[in-house]
Amino acid sequence: MAAYATERRIAELAVQRACLLTDKVYHSRVKGTVTKGDKSPVTIADFGAQALVIGAVHTVFPADSIVGEEDAEVLRSEADKRESVWSLVQSAVDDSAVLTADIGAVTDAEEMMGLIDLGNHAGGSVGRIWALDPIDGTKGFLRGDQYAVCLALIVDGSVQVGALGCPNLPVDPAQPEGEKGI
Repeated sequence: MAAYATERRIAELAVQRACLLTDKVYHSRVKGTVTKGDKSPVTIADFGAQALVIGAVHTVFPADSIVGEEDAEVLRSEADKRESVWSLVQSAVDDSAVLTADIGAVTDAEEMMGLIDLGNHAGGSVGRIWALDPIDGTKGFLRGDQYAVCLALIVDGSVQVGALGCPNLPVDPAQPEGEKGI
């Protein structure tokens, strides 16, 4: 078995599940946008994707640190946003139930908010640290353009695993690797 094969598989499954959620929000009318202190937008998809990815990583690698982008403060104070995110998380878990044996599930809104807040590690160059951007390109996401769900495992300052989900990337299912010879 190749080094970091388990980590790679978990990263791929976590990003796959998060992409189910982000794609659902992407194609909806309501993005549930709030503005962070730095004036950048955050959507209900950002919160939900972060909860799902951290939940998967934490289920399999509970001792690992995680650097995320969001915290659950706004969800704790705004019940409507919390319920919107929780509904999306439930739906993504239900839609990917086959993955639950490998990456677990999120059981309630309190757990969801706790998982989001596990992404509060400061980072560094020592140990195993997962770096997550639940929606890289939030402004593009809001405009209907490209975005990505990004996750990497960094071990002692060196990237060992990376997973990138691009749910809006135009790909022909008949030729998922693109045209031959190009």
